[in-house]
Amino acid sequence: MERIAELVDSDIKPPTAKQLIYAIAIARFLDVSVPGEALRFRGAMFDFLQRFAPLYQERIQRSRSEEE
Repeated sequence: MERIAELVDSDIKPPTAKQLIYAIAIARFLDVSVPGEALRFRGAMFDFLQRFAPLYQERIQRSRSEEE
């Protein structure tokens, strides 16, 4: 069974726990929704993170700069 899982296209595997945690943090901070598709499929999660992670990082840095 494990060998079959290795053959499955990575885009249709479920997202990793780290991806889910990061996506939820991004969604809360940016006040956006994580699409249901991204919660089910690694490929869609990758697309969500590619889209929102740079903005998240930028705003985190800006927040830290303003605190100093």
